[in-house]
This record gives sequence, structure tokens and C-alpha cells, in this order.
Amino acid sequence: MILLKNILIEAKLYSFTTKELLDKILNFKGKTLIFLDDETTGLEPNVSYNQITQISALVVDGSTMKVIDELNIKVNLGWKMFNLLNDPKSIESYSNEKARQRSLRRYNKHISHPRDIIKLTHYYETKSNEIKMDEDKALIELEGFLSQFSNVILIAHNATFDIKAIQARRRINKLSPMQKFPVLDTIKISRFFFIPLLLSLEGNEQAKKYLQALIAKTKFKSYASSLSRLAEVFKIKITGWHQASEDVKMLFEVLNKLIEFLTINKDIDIRKQQEIQAKRLRHMK
Repeated sequence: MILLKNILIEAKLYSFTTKELLDKILNFKGKTLIFLDDETTGLEPNVSYNQITQISALVVDGSTMKVIDELNIKVNLGWKMFNLLNDPKSIESYSNEKARQRSLRRYNKHISHPRDIIKLTHYYETKSNEIKMDEDKALIELEGFLSQFSNVILIAHNATFDIKAIQARRRINKLSPMQKFPVLDTIKISRFFFIPLLLSLEGNEQAKKYLQALIAKTKFKSYASSLSRLAEVFKIKITGWHQASEDVKMLFEVLNKLIEFLTINKDIDIRKQQEIQAKRLRHMK
């Protein structure tokens, strides 16, 4: 299902050049690009009380790179999430606290409380172009929206999470799995092409500035690929960060900047840095 899977598995990764990436994967002529993002109340969508809270899709004509449609859904909070937020003695509150304690014991940190996540994602702010509905109806609405278009490529940042959340919540809501589409995961473009390219451009002042801005706050020297950090690097204005409707617009702009930078430097050999980056990521898992 992941469009880059065949080239990004480690056995084949290093045989794929930047030019081949641009020609074979990032050539969108005749395609419909749908930038997708969903916000949830937690990282475990299979947990019954967790849910999707926002879904957004930005539709772009791949031949012209012009926006042609969009969908923005605010998902009503279900009764289980309502119990968790309002009744500290509820089963949902008890289960959530147990999960937070497990995380503290295993990883020495709490997972975020759904109340904090809801606040972070500006859930209670109202937008004029949003439609509101329950989760099951929202998932049906999304599938109907996607089915209107032909030659679709779904584009998401850390696509595995977004697709997993949608499929898990469809299962919990007793819906059949969503139709499969080719998926382009932009976090992999950043990790395995953009950052290796920056590291390969020795002496390039712009590359140095980008790398400095992407240094991750870890004990090992590594580079961040979050959407917000990439947006900062490319000086894309961040407004409403962590709202699905704004994140898809940001992702569209980031992808354009990534393609532009890769195109300018498409003849640079990045294979050595690709291998180093892949090894670093393996050690971090």
C-alpha cells in the first residue's frame, strides 16, 4: 500500500538515485494528489475510547499542482471519550491512567492525556468550512470523498500512523476496510533523500543552515523530519499547527519545497549518506 515501499526497504534503498525518485515517484502528471491528515486523541487507535477528532484532505491536480477541492471534518467526541474527560471514576479514565503509568515505567515518560491532545489540536475552535459528524459517519464521508477522484495518490507525513488510525477506527465502528490507494509518505522522502542530500552537499552554505535547523534534541547526533521542522527550514508560515486542515496545506507546501531542492541537486551522489542515515535510524528504534 505504501508507494515507496519497494524502494525504501533497506535491501533496495541504495540503488535508487535522486533523479530516479523525481522521475518515477515524484512525477505527478496525470495524477490526483490528496494530502491527508487526521488528528486523534491518542497514539493507540485500537483502544476503544481513543478516536479520530479531525480529518482533512486537500486535493491537488498533479499536472498543474493547483488545489481543486478540500474536505474538513470535525468529529464529534464519542461517549467513551466524554466519560474519560468528565468522569475520573469511569472505566475509560481508569484504563487511560493505567496506560499512562505503564508508559512511565517502561519509557520514563507519560503519554499525553487526551485532554491535552484535544487542546493542542485546537479541537474547540470552529472553522466555517468544517462539517461536524460522528466518527462512523466521518469515515464514510472520507471514503466517499476519495472515491470521486481518479488516479489518486494519498500523501501524508508519517503515513503509517494516519492510515493505521483510519483503518483501526473503521474496524471499531464495524465498517469494512477503506479502499486501498497508493500512498506517498513524505517523512521517508525527508529521511532517505533530503537529509542525505544535505549531508552530501559539503561546503554548501544553504545545506549547512538547513542541517543546523534540523538537528534533533537527542543524545545521538541525528536530524528531525517532523513536518513542523521542515516547514521552519523552508520558512513556511505555520498557523494552526496540529490542526488537520492546516497541516495538509503545510504538507503541500513542504512537498513542493522538497521537490524543488531535490531537483536542483538531482545529480549529487547521496548513496553513502543514505546508508549512514538508514543505520542511524535502525539504532534509534
